[in-house]
Amino acid sequence: MNSCIFSLSALSASASLASAAVVNFSTVVGTYDQGGNYTVGQSINGNALDGFGWGVFGDQTNNQTAVYTASAAFNANNLQVAIPQFLGTNHYANDFRVSYTTDASPTLGGSWTELAPTIARAANGLTLGALGSNRFGPSGSSVDGTTNYVLMAQGNFVGVTGMRLELFNSAGNLGASANGNMVVSEFQVTTNAEINLALAAPITASAATWPGNPAVFVNDGRSGTFSHPGQDSQVNFSYTIDLQGVNALTRLELVDRTACCPDRLTNYRVEILDDMMASVWTANLAGTPGEGTDTVVAGDGVGTFAGRYVRLTNNSGAQYNPQIAELRAFGSPIPEPSIPLLLGLGFLGCFRRRR
Repeated sequence: MNSCIFSLSALSASASLASAAVVNFSTVVGTYDQGGNYTVGQSINGNALDGFGWGVFGDQTNNQTAVYTASAAFNANNLQVAIPQFLGTNHYANDFRVSYTTDASPTLGGSWTELAPTIARAANGLTLGALGSNRFGPSGSSVDGTTNYVLMAQGNFVGVTGMRLELFNSAGNLGASANGNMVVSEFQVTTNAEINLALAAPITASAATWPGNPAVFVNDGRSGTFSHPGQDSQVNFSYTIDLQGVNALTRLELVDRTACCPDRLTNYRVEILDDMMASVWTANLAGTPGEGTDTVVAGDGVGTFAGRYVRLTNNSGAQYNPQIAELRAFGSPIPEPSIPLLLGLGFLGCFRRRR
């Protein structure tokens, strides 16, 4: 059994180029500012939920660019860019691209490398589609007029000093709102094990949720939204998140709905499932009502804390359980070539025997 644990630890260590981090930005410059509460600086004020952000109303028919300078150069082998657009009424971008630079002083006219993400997602009912040249745009309809664009990339990112966000007028306007505007609530970059792998990932519920509280609110990046089952959904109601790849996890975070009903995130089961949807790790937990966030780690359950799917299931007979604002999953992707190696070592088999 110990040899199996060592294999996972060694793999995780080899996949970590630098310590996990949330990237802070010291400055940002843009080609246009709407003004007021919608200057480009509002997109790095640390608050994606304040109703402010970078707006382009007044020049929303022209391409725009923002350059974000990191407080310190950073290294990573896993990179996530999240672009929450939470103003509502469809104030989200129609066509965008993200790039990075290692220039000592990032500028609009500097040397930039386009980010080529392996995963592109949009929260709250939208999907992101590739438009060519590493550009992406949404399709579908947002359930509440908000979204969160998430790009995840793997590579050897060394000495990155800045990020660039380009907005393109390919649909007549930069934004999807009625007046063509869009507002970037925050520009967020995380690396390595601090990446929330569940953010905006595909999510399903085992039965109907309460009207107005869809499953997609569970991982949209907003603690103020939440979901829970319909009144008749009780024992064994579950939410399942597809991380879109096999990941070695370090922790899960389950966030209570704010201001009401913390008892509804108690007496639940958490499972990790492999890419064949077989359970490889399980924990039955009481939860801690009123604590705000329940943190779940490998030692809280039995099995291997690595897989593709995360499932949260109601263990109680109480109605409306589980009620949850956010489910976050942290860890590192396991490179595909390593999966056959793990099978050859009997890695997955040994953990299944433990179950």
